[in-house]
Amino acid sequence: MTAYSLGVPTLKDPPQTASRPLVSVVIPVYNQGHYLAAAIESVLGQDYEPLELVVVDDGSTDSSSDVLRGYSDRITIIRQPNRGAANALNRGIDAAQGELVCWLSADDQFRPGKIGAQVAAFAADADLWLCATGYDVVDARDRLIRRLPEPSWRHPDAFVAVFWQNPINGSSVMVRREVFDRLGSFDTTLRADVDGEMWLRIAPHGRIGQIDGSYLRYRVHDRSLSANRALMVESMTRVRVPYVADGTLRGRLEGDRRAAAILAQMSAEYGWRGYRELAEALLRESRALGSARPSQWLADLVRLVTRWQAGRRIARRQRESLRGG
Repeated sequence: MTAYSLGVPTLKDPPQTASRPLVSVVIPVYNQGHYLAAAIESVLGQDYEPLELVVVDDGSTDSSSDVLRGYSDRITIIRQPNRGAANALNRGIDAAQGELVCWLSADDQFRPGKIGAQVAAFAADADLWLCATGYDVVDARDRLIRRLPEPSWRHPDAFVAVFWQNPINGSSVMVRREVFDRLGSFDTTLRADVDGEMWLRIAPHGRIGQIDGSYLRYRVHDRSLSANRALMVESMTRVRVPYVADGTLRGRLEGDRRAAAILAQMSAEYGWRGYRELAEALLRESRALGSARPSQWLADLVRLVTRWQAGRRIARRQRESLRGG
């Protein structure tokens, strides 16, 4: 199975409502009141019906509750004590009635035409399990940082591509409801990389497609989970290392003559980003497949450099501790 570009345009003359599937959008929110109204409006403003919006307030203590009160007659609101993003997302999906399900981070926004384009993609491909789109990256003040209308896939196999450098933005996704019935809900024990873990579960079983074009405004700011580097390292390592250890990743690369080099390249890239345990596991797997110079040499060099850098940081902290004492 491979990832591929669908190239399906937004529907200009959609069929009658009676023949169209209900689409459910779930927004989990925790203390994002400043952005929440814009997220809600971006869903309610879509040119597609029937559409259901479920917002799960995960114990917010800011203005989120006040914002939701203004939409109480147009959306479904669920309130719960703070249990984390994955739990809130699962709660919303469980309550949703749609045949097709989307979710949206409370600080992101759908762009016009997103839902119609994805519904058309599912109608055109009965084997499609997940459909993602391109997106724009904006900052806390809505200023454009960069456009990614055609996120690149590092490998034609969707599992390998997501493992290597996940091209799928979670807020851009639409999924068939039956996927959750077959594979289960999001992993509530994870604090980050919740979406990446789900894509890796889906990829071996059903087709993953991408519609080119920016259908999402994805916001990056200092309060987003992706900004917590230590948390991302912990979660992504926990998700990915077992797939190396049990041979799943190697199996997805079976028949690829560059498998050893690809694993070594992954090792070098993850190692440079601070994923030491994952990088070392990938390098061992690469060597088990055979020689792949100079990729393995590069991975070795990155390992040595990052260990040296880590040693310097530890020594500096020790000196600072002694001076402070």
